[in-house]
Amino acid sequence: MSRNGFDVLLGKTIIRWKGCELALFPGEDGNPSIWTAASISYRQFFELEVICACGSKFEFESDMDLDGYFEMKIKPKIKEFEFYEPTESDFIRVLDLQELPTGVVRSIETSLDEFGKIVNLKVKVGNEFAFLESGHIAIEEDSLKIRKPEDFILVRIN
Repeated sequence: MSRNGFDVLLGKTIIRWKGCELALFPGEDGNPSIWTAASISYRQFFELEVICACGSKFEFESDMDLDGYFEMKIKPKIKEFEFYEPTESDFIRVLDLQELPTGVVRSIETSLDEFGKIVNLKVKVGNEFAFLESGHIAIEEDSLKIRKPEDFILVRIN
């Protein structure tokens, strides 16, 4: 079994991905939030879950350990997301990620940082891949910068 229990997904059939997404730029002064940018091929989530055909639900997370290092983990999903109708200025939204693959999980590859912590996942679902990374999209000097690893899950969108 792999570190942090990711092998629990092997052989399971993912029927849905769901997440609580953070806006890149929160809406201000009546302007809507901005969720994507041409310069960034990621979306960031503070909660990301998969729902399997067998009824199991699992949540991916990126947590800081006691030594101050971030590491990706998976755990059974217990609490349901609250769906609500967001306003234009909301900086979080709950949504289905239809751009991520569904089907049987065939393999899971992990990548470690220099401290031996899992910070990247490559999940083969059917014949497609989902790429998940520990990180955060930050606003620095009016531009977007990706910080890795961090306390959010970045989903690479091709």
